[in-house]
Amino acid sequence: MTITDFEPACQRAARGLHRALASLLLLVALPAGAASLQPLESRLGGLAWYDPNLGITWAADADLLGESTLNQATVALAGLVIGGVSSWRLPITDRNDDGVAIGCKGLGVDACLDNELGFMLNVRLVSANAPGPFTELQADWYWSSSDNPFNAPRVYAWLMADGAQEGFGDAHPDNTGLRTWAVHDGDVAPVPLPAPALLLPAALAALGTRRRR
Repeated sequence: MTITDFEPACQRAARGLHRALASLLLLVALPAGAASLQPLESRLGGLAWYDPNLGITWAADADLLGESTLNQATVALAGLVIGGVSSWRLPITDRNDDGVAIGCKGLGVDACLDNELGFMLNVRLVSANAPGPFTELQADWYWSSSDNPFNAPRVYAWLMADGAQEGFGDAHPDNTGLRTWAVHDGDVAPVPLPAPALLLPAALAALGTRRRR
């Protein structure tokens, strides 16, 4: 082999090595670039928990109603007040409303944001066997408010039995054996008002500016 033959071979080998290293670095960088799982935050004196990733608040008691039909659950949530907060709802398993409820198992934080119950089970690993900060979480099927377009008038349901399983299915609204986990849109924590000691200097400064004019 001559030197002129050897140089292209080295270049090809270098390019191949470069591509391999680039692919490896990309694989390593993907988890770091994905959204991180933020911890749940206590709300309403421990009666609820805010999920920063989903932007919703979960009732600490994960079985407020026991077994019920979908209509019973919906009516009960409409009048539910926890820690002075109303407007609770059922979890959603199809947040982007595209008719597809994803399974979430092994998908990670970003890919599972469409399914609130799936996110809790397969990303946060909260289940009846490992309830975390929640109480009364049952190894049973839970209602969602997401319609199953492939099997109307059924809705998607989720089995909160074990974090290692998918727990995916559907249920007819007349079924009486499903559980209800109350969810609230957004953060139920009140927005803190400025302390009076901070408001007074600001008001005086504004008054002085107005007088000088």
